Amino acid sequence: MKLMPIPITIMIVVYVTLSALFLYLVVSLIQALQKYLKSEPVRNEKKQMSKTLGEVIRRKRLERHMTQEFVAEALGVSTQAVSKWESGASDPSTTNLAALSDLFEQHQKKSSGKSDKKRLHVRSLYHLQNRKQIISC
Repeated sequence: MKLMPIPITIMIVVYVTLSALFLYLVVSLIQALQKYLKSEPVRNEKKQMSKTLGEVIRRKRLERHMTQEFVAEALGVSTQAVSKWESGASDPSTTNLAALSDLFEQHQKKSSGKSDKKRLHVRSLYHLQNRKQIISC
């Protein structure tokens, strides 16, 4: 059995088709990479928004150079509770969340009467710690 030679026109058509397909894939890849690079601000925003409550509590505490012990004392809870909040093992109660917000100087628009007493206590402890740091310098 003899193999028939493939006509040159068919080979040219196959070569042009494969070349066009390759060029299309390269152009598509470049466009996808450009789109990905332009979306970096959106990705960063999503990353910030997807943080857990515990990560936010930890970041805010560290930004203000507070220890877990200080936060626990200010809120009247144990250091283990603060550690559990930061690790995500548990969430703070609404009252403690409001007190944390006040401690981190991010006042909420609404406050209930029950948390007002705790907020005053937190404010006085926070200012007392700042005075101690200023005096020790």
